[in-house]
Amino acid sequence: MSAHCRYIEPLCASNDRQNGLAVGRSRLARFLPRRLLARFAGHALGRMAPDSAIPWHRVLRSDGRIAFPPGSPGFETQRERLMDEGVIVRNGRVSMRRYRVSDAGASA
Repeated sequence: MSAHCRYIEPLCASNDRQNGLAVGRSRLARFLPRRLLARFAGHALGRMAPDSAIPWHRVLRSDGRIAFPPGSPGFETQRERLMDEGVIVRNGRVSMRRYRVSDAGASA
């Protein structure tokens, strides 16, 4: 596991209370050392091993949009995984008001 993923794994860890929740990259970055930029979080997610158990599909843009281009394989995979967890995805967007991970839900 890369050093980047070591910091992200606790926040995105797959457990019952996190299923069906989403997090924006900027919020994810708040839990990284020295409050690194959201791009760091995106970079770390992009460098994860394809077989990683980290639920990367829960990480969205801060406005709730899926970052992959609509119709791309990544977009469809992320949309399907979110919907499998009961998250409503409309036009490639998730209601962050409804599904955002609270600070209390993050234990990094």
